[in-house]
Amino acid sequence: QLNLASELIFDGDHGVTFAGRPTVRRGIEFSNFYAPTPHLTLDADLATSTARFLTDPQSIGTAVPESLAAVISAGATVDEPHYAASLRMRYFGPRTLLEDGSAASPPSLIFNGQVTAKLAKGAQVTFDLLNILNARSADVTYYYGSWLPQDAANPAYASDPAINPLMGGSGVNDYTSILPKPARSD
Repeated sequence: QLNLASELIFDGDHGVTFAGRPTVRRGIEFSNFYAPTPHLTLDADLATSTARFLTDPQSIGTAVPESLAAVISAGATVDEPHYAASLRMRYFGPRTLLEDGSAASPPSLIFNGQVTAKLAKGAQVTFDLLNILNARSADVTYYYGSWLPQDAANPAYASDPAINPLMGGSGVNDYTSILPKPARSD
């Protein structure tokens, strides 16, 4: 358990971090390491947690934005005299995006690899293979109101004072994600 007098909150729109309300985080971490042979190691780490604000003065909710519920990292490494190779898996579970808990990011699963050639006199050449399966997992996901040209063209949105920013509204609530660039196929 971790008690914080003030949780640091990241505001992606403005690129700043600010001090938030007090929180409590409860969870477990489970780490495993196994070497079945002198040249092969297997490892797996699991972390789960629940993060909650201790106060809710404006009745907006107690979920901590961007807090992960589960993270898993696992891999296998072969380390021989002339080479080394590893395959790694990383899973990030859904992240809460709003304090009321009504929006969450999708989970992500990425596989990475590394191959190292061990040369003479201690020199090495290493190749990293990132996102081997070309997963289309978002690097960042937010949920907030925005006002796009197609929203303004929608008569239902344009006439709704709770949505139309020109009438004091907060825009159309939706997910905004930043996806990695796709791998080149040429």
